[in-house]
Amino acid sequence: MTFLNKLKERQFWNIFLIVFAVYFITVTIISLLFNSFSDIFSTNWSSISETNFNNGKWKSFWVTKLLGSFIFGLYLANKKVEADRKNRH
Repeated sequence: MTFLNKLKERQFWNIFLIVFAVYFITVTIISLLFNSFSDIFSTNWSSISETNFNNGKWKSFWVTKLLGSFIFGLYLANKKVEADRKNRH
């Protein structure tokens, strides 16, 4: 089955959404922890904002996470649907 045919299946999109959401949340939390660990635990929100979001930094912060999650979700959903098809036959 081709990738384009898999895109038409409901199972593919269900898997994609789960993977996308989990990966996006996980990567966002890890990224914030790496960039602003001490500020998070001292609840210094202005410093967290300055480090990660101010002066246009929010664009690269969110775009990289969204794009990475989208690609990873497509990849894993494709592999999962492919594996499920092989296991059924």
